Amino acid sequence: MGGDVDELIVLDPLVGDNPVKHIQQRTSEEVITPFAIEVVHRVDLEPALDASRPVLEQRIHGRANAVYCKPCIIRKPIRWSLGQHYSDYPHLNLSSELFLFHLRFFDRDTLLARQKLRYQHVTNADSEIFGGVAGAGWMQSAEQVDAELQGFADFGPPERTDFSFGRPRMQMKRRWRLEKKRQIWRHAKFSGQTTFVIPERFKPVF
Repeated sequence: MGGDVDELIVLDPLVGDNPVKHIQQRTSEEVITPFAIEVVHRVDLEPALDASRPVLEQRIHGRANAVYCKPCIIRKPIRWSLGQHYSDYPHLNLSSELFLFHLRFFDRDTLLARQKLRYQHVTNADSEIFGGVAGAGWMQSAEQVDAELQGFADFGPPERTDFSFGRPRMQMKRRWRLEKKRQIWRHAKFSGQTTFVIPERFKPVF
């Protein structure tokens, strides 16, 4: 199982409470792609995070983002692209029970502090950006990232969902293709600014 420090593999509580045991005992695919949920701090609806309390008790909003639907659970060696977003494995085994919760946007204060540090790594003494040292996300200023977070609030109220995400799942499968130059298999990208309410059953998870 691979991932960044702000990515958590979560089993749907309707299925169980132990993702590792579930993977070991109830799956057999060589490579598994969890469906990705970005936890979003709705700054218009939620206060700053209290680090002494579970995250999902305080952050009940998210968005679907296919970029983080990563082939990150493996039973055989594969070749990943940068950030493990895609790989050379030719089959898309998109789980309906396992989710990747991405925490980039989970708290405004944490987000801005991290982005300021990142930005320092990709700019010179004159605050000019130089490339080639990190992904594109590092090359945004804290002000740009703050505006992106505010955009979720400005877009409109959160929607209700049954958490099945049937349409985006179908879109990903239909647009599964091989990028011939790098020999990497990719699915469709989608994200948008629409947020939804994370079901109550996930609150105790973390």
